[in-house]
Amino acid sequence: MNKFGKALVGIAATTALAIGGIASPVLSPMAQAAGDSNKAVSWAVATANDNSHGYDMRTRTGGVDFDCSSFVMSAEKKAGFNVSLVATASMKSTLEKVGFSNVASKVTKSSGNGLRVGDVLLRTGSPFGHTALVTSVSGSTIKVTEATTNGSTCSKNSAGLVYCGKSGDQNGKEIRTGSYANVMHDYQYVMRPPDSKAPATTTTPSVSYYPKYTGSSASIVDALKALGVDSSYAHRQKIAAANSISGYSGTAAQNTTMLSKLKAGTLKKA
Repeated sequence: MNKFGKALVGIAATTALAIGGIASPVLSPMAQAAGDSNKAVSWAVATANDNSHGYDMRTRTGGVDFDCSSFVMSAEKKAGFNVSLVATASMKSTLEKVGFSNVASKVTKSSGNGLRVGDVLLRTGSPFGHTALVTSVSGSTIKVTEATTNGSTCSKNSAGLVYCGKSGDQNGKEIRTGSYANVMHDYQYVMRPPDSKAPATTTTPSVSYYPKYTGSSASIVDALKALGVDSSYAHRQKIAAANSISGYSGTAAQNTTMLSKLKAGTLKKA
């Protein structure tokens, strides 16, 4: 398998070098894994709403942080498609091997008319590559979910390559769902999955978080009270369940985990 190559990525108004794609997956030309794009959409939106995930090129394949291509390809893996986390330069051929087709000619790029939920928007050329997933279409209102640098910290490694990112979402906008804005990336391809009978709209529930606690208390009860949140044991059980803290019984470890999330602004509301 080849090592990471070089790919261009836009940072502000300058062009910088970033890590490129890992080797394309070895698949039979007839390999077209069954998939469910609704699962890709649900996973992508939920991940964007969870600020413990962010943009980081260094750890793009670790399942916690992503760059634009590893984020979209991770969503397709969640959907059941047999793909690897390749970079934008290899995405078109990789998706075609599992049954995706380019339908850009059927879409009005300026407005997004013709897009469907589950479509993968892709640009592979100069000055930089980018990709995003269409996660909601309601009339002329189109939403896409993507991973972006969005002002992330960037630095050069010993080889002179520029890497952007830091673990976690630094501003809540590194992995985000927003309005379709093709003029930002001038997508060349619209890759439609073979199961594209997804509904015209999605009803993926949004995830909201409690305000970040900035006080000094080491008690989750006091911290919740300070934010005007019900701190009763019964309600803390609901909060724990919403944050995957299983079998909540009010132990010190469980309360510390909950408090840490509250201080980080990543405690999901019950």
